Amino acid sequence: MQAVKAAKPFRPFAQDEDDNVVTINQFNWREHITPGRLTAVFTAIALVMGFLYSSTVSGEWINVLKYLNKTAFGTADPIFNKDIGFFVFDLPFYQLIYRLLALAIIMNAFFVAIVYLVTDSARGGLTKIFRFEAARYHLSALAALFFLLKSWAIA
Repeated sequence: MQAVKAAKPFRPFAQDEDDNVVTINQFNWREHITPGRLTAVFTAIALVMGFLYSSTVSGEWINVLKYLNKTAFGTADPIFNKDIGFFVFDLPFYQLIYRLLALAIIMNAFFVAIVYLVTDSARGGLTKIFRFEAARYHLSALAALFFLLKSWAIA
């Protein structure tokens, strides 16, 4: 009983006067997250990612113009039996669409995983990403979309 009465109260970031020991309390960052700050952070991330995403497309306008103004060459490829105009005009456009969609799905999955991790840690623990059923369904749907896109690219 005397040890309990003699114990000093816990004071975070305070220095004990008698034994020169500094006690540190863990910083609670959850108190500083407000809906306004989250909106500002997500808006800034969306603007930066939109700029990066659009900068990857800016040099590809020639492929879009070729696709929109395509003409047939009149000669068929001996292996695939397609007009050579397909390989010059259509295929680069289809590859561009594939790359854009794949990049969008991968970026979306990355940021969705980060959001689920942050919200999980805000609830009290950074245990695992698939703890919530909504996270499992959301990321599984994104993975399914990515594999559907891969199958379209192969076909």
